Amino acid sequence: WDLWWLNPLGFENSYALAITQRQSAEMRLRTISDLAAVATSLSAGLGYEFIERPDGLHGLEKRYNLKFQYVQAMQQSLKYQAAAAGDIDVLDVYTTDGRLSTYDFVVLEDDLHFFPPYEASGVIRGATLKKYPELGSVLGLLTNALDATTMRELNYRLQEGGEPVEIVARDTLKSLQLLTKNSAT
Repeated sequence: WDLWWLNPLGFENSYALAITQRQSAEMRLRTISDLAAVATSLSAGLGYEFIERPDGLHGLEKRYNLKFQYVQAMQQSLKYQAAAAGDIDVLDVYTTDGRLSTYDFVVLEDDLHFFPPYEASGVIRGATLKKYPELGSVLGLLTNALDATTMRELNYRLQEGGEPVEIVARDTLKSLQLLTKNSAT
């Protein structure tokens, strides 16, 4: 297919499980193993895809012997609202989801290392690199340029702030000092 994998950008966008800060403190939950010990008394709001994926609920159930009292399939944005309102106890999240910054959630540690690493990285066509060889060097400037906290902030601007992708991308490149005055428009 003549595709080239570029260097990692510096963050992972993995699956994780989250609970409210209050629940974490009251139930002393820090890891998924801690959660598994009490999960039969808890409800989970999980994404449709997460429920069906082998690296989602099915795999977690096997690895951690995790059994929830009730599992509700929900849209991504609704899970956050439902958990904040106390309608569900546990939700699946992406580790760079901007809503993690707004809601008072604790991301549980995957202490048995179930979730594979989902390192963010670009992919480019070989034909494009051949036509524009300098593009590889330019894109290489993004190697390890972004961490998970920064990505949460950027995603928040898109998800909750409704800012256009072009503006957020331009601001990010400016902050990384990768835009010149002439290219900033």
